[in-house]
Amino acid sequence: YDRLSTDWDAREARGERLLMGPNLRRSLARELRGDVLEIGAGTGATLPLVDWEQITSYTVTDLSPRMLDHARQRPEAQGR
Repeated sequence: YDRLSTDWDAREARGERLLMGPNLRRSLARELRGDVLEIGAGTGATLPLVDWEQITSYTVTDLSPRMLDHARQRPEAQGR
């Protein structure tokens, strides 16, 4: 996945729309509360959807260090 990390979101966008619909990720993210562990966070697509007022701590993991690098670059992740 490291070599695919640069354009991962673009590659996965259509599949996510077809499999999850336009609002599933958003509705699941809005339910997050307290201490959160996201396993397989990829490029951090969930980060912009999180209600940060409800989160105590948010930890992400992924097998790909480059995917995590992209997640760290998201403005929503900076300072958190």
